[in-house]
Amino acid sequence: MPRPRAADKQSRMSASSFRVLRRLLVAAAVAAFVLGALPPATSSANAGSNAVRPLDAVSSQVVAFVNSVRSANGLPRLRLARPLTRAADSHTVFMATRGFFGHDSPSGETFAQRIRRFYPGDSRRSWTAGENLFATTGRIDARAVVDAWLASPTHRNVLLKRGWREIGVAAIHASSPVGVFGGAPTVLVAAEFGARY
Repeated sequence: MPRPRAADKQSRMSASSFRVLRRLLVAAAVAAFVLGALPPATSSANAGSNAVRPLDAVSSQVVAFVNSVRSANGLPRLRLARPLTRAADSHTVFMATRGFFGHDSPSGETFAQRIRRFYPGDSRRSWTAGENLFATTGRIDARAVVDAWLASPTHRNVLLKRGWREIGVAAIHASSPVGVFGGAPTVLVAAEFGARY
C-alpha cells in the first residue's frame, strides 16, 4: 500500500510591522489506511502529458471532516474562505506540474510570500496562516486525509489550532506528475488555515 506524505507549516504576519514570523514544522511521513475511491472530476487541465483534475467532492469532504474533528475537540468550526481555497488550488497544481512537495517553492518563494498573495491582511490587521499538505499514489478519501493529519503531532497541531477562523481546501489528481512523484498517478491535497484580526 502506498504511503501518504504530509507536510505542514504555519506563518504569522503583523500588518503593522510586516514582519513574518514563520514556524516551519517538520514535514512528516504519515501512514494511513486508504479508504474509498477517487470520485469523478468535474473538470480537468492538461499540463503536458500530466493531466491534472480537481477532486471537488474530496475537497468539500475534507472541510466537513476538519470541522467535525474541531467541534469534537471544543473548537470553533471554520468558514470556507474563497481566497484560501484559491491558494490551495494554485499550490496543488503548482506542485503537480513542477514535481515538488513542500510549502516553499523550488524557486525560493516562501509559504508566507505565497499565501499573502491570496490572503493578505490590511494595514490595521495582523493575520496568521497555516497549511497541511498530503500526497499519495494510492486511492484516497477525505477521511483518510484528515486521519493522516491527526496521526502526526505537527499536522494535528495545525488542524486543531484554536485561533483559526477560515479554511480553504483543494484536492487534485495528477495523472503523471514529474519530479519527486516519479510519474506515478498522485493525489495532492492542500488545506490552508487562516485568521485575520
